[in-house]
Amino acid sequence: MAQASLAVVPDLDPMDGAPIHGADIVHGRHGVSARYRGLTLTSHFQPIFSLSHCRAIGHEGLLRATDTDMNPVAPGRVISNATRYDDLRYLDQLCRYLHVNNHAAQDTHGGWLFLNIHPEVFRRGPDQDLSDFLPELCEQPDIDARRIVIEVMEQEVSDQIGFTRTVEYLRGLGCMIALDDFGAGHSNFDRIWSLQPEIVKLDRSFAISAVEDPSARRLLPQIVSLIHEAGSLVLLEGVETEAQALAALDSDIDFVQGFYFAVPQAT
Repeated sequence: MAQASLAVVPDLDPMDGAPIHGADIVHGRHGVSARYRGLTLTSHFQPIFSLSHCRAIGHEGLLRATDTDMNPVAPGRVISNATRYDDLRYLDQLCRYLHVNNHAAQDTHGGWLFLNIHPEVFRRGPDQDLSDFLPELCEQPDIDARRIVIEVMEQEVSDQIGFTRTVEYLRGLGCMIALDDFGAGHSNFDRIWSLQPEIVKLDRSFAISAVEDPSARRLLPQIVSLIHEAGSLVLLEGVETEAQALAALDSDIDFVQGFYFAVPQAT
């Protein structure tokens, strides 16, 4: 078992000089994990399936954490504990580092890897040294940036300039963009027209309402058609039942993700 320190961000907080607590990276038989502030962090992957091809076309990297007693800790709680921006940026980068390396160690048949960037980190974008924004891609030669899908939260953006700069940087690397959680909160088609994402991920509320509400079931194919006309593929999240899967199929949705098809797993 090999152990190393992750050195992808500065050791000092440039605002107050306080040290940022780094992580110990552990390479073991079951993949790569990180020891970070009393927690063990690692990756799980949930398959994303193409309905037309009847196979998995990629996986989303998801954070999993346990405390010293091996009790699970909710990912949201881990992220919320990073109250300073430099800590948040480090943790955000650490999660992607784990996902990229654990994904590269498995036979995924060249599938896409969906990665999340925290909205605040995405909004601020790369520093002047652009190479330190996604170093996990630069350090893993087996990862093709063209197989990476960066998920962008579908919400109001206060800093449009920073947001646009980050999108342009990611596209310059060859990454694809997925607009995440469309339909939750401040959703509008203007973001689709301006961002032109390769994929739009519909919030799980669409899966629920399409089964429970006949009018929503009739409306869903029209929404999908509009997104297709904008040039994007459509992914429905949170598919948990056969009825929801059939609603996705009837609505000409391209990709599905959810417990009905597969739960997140380490391998």
